[in-house]
Amino acid sequence: MSTLSVDNAGAVSAPVSSVGDVARLINSGREQSKYARMIVFLALGGVFLDAYDLTTLSYGIDDVVREFQLSPLLTGIVTSSIMVGTIIGNLIGGWLTDKYGRYSVFMADMLFFVVSAIA
Repeated sequence: MSTLSVDNAGAVSAPVSSVGDVARLINSGREQSKYARMIVFLALGGVFLDAYDLTTLSYGIDDVVREFQLSPLLTGIVTSSIMVGTIIGNLIGGWLTDKYGRYSVFMADMLFFVVSAIA
């Protein structure tokens, strides 16, 4: 837990423990360091990649259905397989993160994502 004060960002006091505390701390206008901005940028990049991965098929599903002549049942299986893959990936990724660390798993994930996108 952080020990930053939500009322005075420079003072150390009670721990930040609720969503409201975090929102007040973020909105306090406290100057962010270059490192903190980089961390936020990387975190948002991860969110973007997840959103991209989960929504990409929705733009191309008509072409996939036409190309492979999929029935409505198979179309549903193809689109739901993304969510099943996400669940399995989260379970395995959580275990790998506990074992090898967040940075190593994140970098391996980004490498896998780029190679998969190119292929």
